[in-house]
Amino acid sequence: MKFFMITGKMEKQVTKLKSLYMKEFDLNGSDLPILLALQTCNEGLRQDEFCKMAGSDKAQISRSLSRLMNHGLIEKDNSTLYKSKYTLSSEGKKTAEYLSEQSVHIFDAAHSILDNDQWDGFYSFLESLNVQIEHMINQKESESSKQNVEQ
Repeated sequence: MKFFMITGKMEKQVTKLKSLYMKEFDLNGSDLPILLALQTCNEGLRQDEFCKMAGSDKAQISRSLSRLMNHGLIEKDNSTLYKSKYTLSSEGKKTAEYLSEQSVHIFDAAHSILDNDQWDGFYSFLESLNVQIEHMINQKESESSKQNVEQ
């Protein structure tokens, strides 16, 4: 129970922090991962790639992409009918750079509570936990689909 309470509280805090920084651009916190991902990928990314990277559903990513395009921060490559890539506009590059710098400051402030070895252990734990939770999800989905077939 404690695990769910702590992770739920952390998720709310991170969401609130992202929203506070994005508010000055009239954007949502959910738009931040897209801007930061595009900053590191000059050749652009497809919608399905954003979904995998951010762990968000297609509808959320679609809303964020539309909002970012409407604000002139990203551009869509329309050279292909399907699987179009999105890239940062010149204004998007400035905005992403600013937000990236802010992210570094936030990370550094949060990171100061542990030494590097402790952080390495923490990240290793999170990766292992993620794999285990994914395994439990797959197992539950498999059980659910078997029950549906039997009915």
